Amino acid sequence: MENSSFNTLSTFTYLSKYLQNSGTQILEKIDNRFVFNEKFEEEELPFPKRKKGYYNEDEINEIIIGLTSFANYLQLTKLQAAIFIALYTIELEDSYRSGIESVSRFFNLSTLDVLPIKAEHQVLVDKGYIKTIITMRGRRNYQTKIDPELEKAILNNEPFKLSEEKEIDRYQFCMLVSNEINNRSENEFSTQDLFRKVADLEEKHKNIQFVKKITRKLKNIEDRTLFYEICDDYICYGETSIDCTLSDIYESTNKKFKVAATIMGDTHVLIKNSWVEKKPATFFSRASMVLTKEGQELFLEKDFKIIENTQKNEKNLIIPEKIDEKQLFFSEDLANQVAFLQKSLNNQRFNELQKKLKEKSMPKGVCAIFYGTPGTGKTETVMQLAKSTGRKVMHIDISATKSCWYGESEKIVKKIFTSYASLCKNEKEKPILLFNEADALFGKRREDIRGSVDQTDNTIQNILLEEMEKLDGIMIATTNLADNLDDAFERRFLFKIKFEKPTIEAKRNIWKNRLPSLSDDACDKLATKFDFSGGEIENIVRKFTMKEILEDAVPTYEIIEDICKNERLNKKSRTKVGF
Repeated sequence: MENSSFNTLSTFTYLSKYLQNSGTQILEKIDNRFVFNEKFEEEELPFPKRKKGYYNEDEINEIIIGLTSFANYLQLTKLQAAIFIALYTIELEDSYRSGIESVSRFFNLSTLDVLPIKAEHQVLVDKGYIKTIITMRGRRNYQTKIDPELEKAILNNEPFKLSEEKEIDRYQFCMLVSNEINNRSENEFSTQDLFRKVADLEEKHKNIQFVKKITRKLKNIEDRTLFYEICDDYICYGETSIDCTLSDIYESTNKKFKVAATIMGDTHVLIKNSWVEKKPATFFSRASMVLTKEGQELFLEKDFKIIENTQKNEKNLIIPEKIDEKQLFFSEDLANQVAFLQKSLNNQRFNELQKKLKEKSMPKGVCAIFYGTPGTGKTETVMQLAKSTGRKVMHIDISATKSCWYGESEKIVKKIFTSYASLCKNEKEKPILLFNEADALFGKRREDIRGSVDQTDNTIQNILLEEMEKLDGIMIATTNLADNLDDAFERRFLFKIKFEKPTIEAKRNIWKNRLPSLSDDACDKLATKFDFSGGEIENIVRKFTMKEILEDAVPTYEIIEDICKNERLNKKSRTKVGF
């Protein structure tokens, strides 16, 4: 590669290819912190280490020339540029595994070799080259993302620039503190380092009115850190697990239990100030804290009145304008069933339907269950129904929230339906109440009750049956495990629609829709040869798109077929563990 023809995208692609799995062979040439690890050659690595001499001196020099050009472009050191390249490559391949561990895997480094990487990774965060974001995958998930303005500049071979740093508000400040607590919980640094980082954030953002008030009212940094986390959890979840949160903050178990004792004994300063209160629970591991009305007023400030009138579950409200329109391909029978439901949900017909049902003394609500194989479009169908009928979706993710329902479970389930009823009154079009993975909540009732958990589950199911009977709206449940549903729920679902794997014709249409560049013959071959669901085809198309970006070329049919062969786990070849 020649320096005179520097191109950001081609340079990135070149370096990404040659840095991956290179161990310290390149890194030790650009940073002397890697040289001392030569004596640890025998250390066991997670992957087979490249042999010395895998790249000869000329190849190494050429790679370093390219890395130097890219580092100059980014205004970074060569090591920082190499880490940036690793992070960007990882993000393109699988954004859910971005972080220090993934960077070490990218280079194929030993444990000791990771130490310089950690320090420079933080520099990239501090300078704004990468940003920490939060997603929801069961539990809160933290990822690193490349700055979007910088990514745009690299892709378009434009002058280097970062997004302008904007002033943050109290919500973003609490999120930053929560990010640091999460990093501490992964043993990135000590508890004392956490408190120092929070104090640094307070100093950096001391002009935020909320921060001013808290630093004035709470003198102890530990108490402030905990309060910031409770505030952030209030926005994300509504409540804070005492056990999990204190475990995240404190590395010392002894210290964790001392603080927990003050909370459980109502002597903690946050409780004495009436900012936080405990929620009742049978076991400490299930105990949680919530902001009191005073705590909410302190945190929300002028937004308090607005949020006070907004139901907790509305944070899971999806508006139809935010739903991307997608063409779905089904068998003729399934398409007819979905079309019939769609017509039923069109506003004028839905109002007529409810009127007729009321006249005949029948339940006015429309309850439907979508069941069948994973990846066949159950949830996406709900979204497209909402899009086409102009309805909002109140999304209840059972798998992510059920563990919080013991003790206060009955109240929370009731709250879902009272919130939904309130939402229906305030919306012109009745929203769709969506329960994903419904078998986790609508499961079979237990006849042999052996404890409080069984009793709670049965009580929840009785509440659900009662609420479905008097529902004045639209409820759709999805499940991959219809056999796990209690029989009592079956007659309460007016629509029972089975989603099976797409037919060959449907698969052919999906391939053609997702990859228009494929020939009809190629689509026929893929549809016939591979028994994929629509979701699996989406995965393959994503990987196909990554190859287009990374290799700067359109992959051939043969490459697409290779991607297809690696889509599923080869379960038959797994080695059994145990006896």
